[in-house]
Amino acid sequence: SMVAMFAQLGGGIYTKGADVGADLVGKVEQNIPEDDPRNPAVIADLVGDNVGDCAGQCADTFESIAAEIMSAMILGGSLATSGNLQGDEAVGFVVFPL
Repeated sequence: SMVAMFAQLGGGIYTKGADVGADLVGKVEQNIPEDDPRNPAVIADLVGDNVGDCAGQCADTFESIAAEIMSAMILGGSLATSGNLQGDEAVGFVVFPL
């Protein structure tokens, strides 16, 4: 879904920004190795990695749950239609997954 895609992209952009910043300050300006605790930007880099992982995982979970709910609603609607149900009975088949 579009919401899951934007959540994954948002996490990836934050991760990449923190990673590039940490690398520029640490490697280029201060000549210290990557992920060295003397570089304060390493904290932002590690937080960015965690945000990217969490955003990606949560976006995948959200997408799976949303797809399952929508498919159950479509199935309920087709069952209500094929059973010639009217009124509240038909609505119950579609709204039940929510």
